[in-house]
Amino acid sequence: VGLDLARWKRWAEVKFGSILALFRAFDRDRNGKLEFAEFVAGCQREGIPVDLHRSLRTLFRIMDANSLPETHGVLVEAELHFLHQWQFPAYLWAEPDEHALESF
Repeated sequence: VGLDLARWKRWAEVKFGSILALFRAFDRDRNGKLEFAEFVAGCQREGIPVDLHRSLRTLFRIMDANSLPETHGVLVEAELHFLHQWQFPAYLWAEPDEHALESF
């Protein structure tokens, strides 16, 4: 799960510049909240890598885990601040180098 979260964050930063910019782009109705359907639709519309499709529900739940009772089940921008600040090592999102493995 941590690996998928790192890869999703990397995709979001490359595509939008930041997690917070992704949130604003996905929040098409401008209500300050992302329901799961909005989150999935945004990811699919913007071309999330296929290998992350199966993880979308889990990623959504992780980001929503610390929500207040009134925002449980939806994402609000404040819930993404931890992810916005999270600095992870490149090996969590980099593709494996099979050629290097063979020469190892």
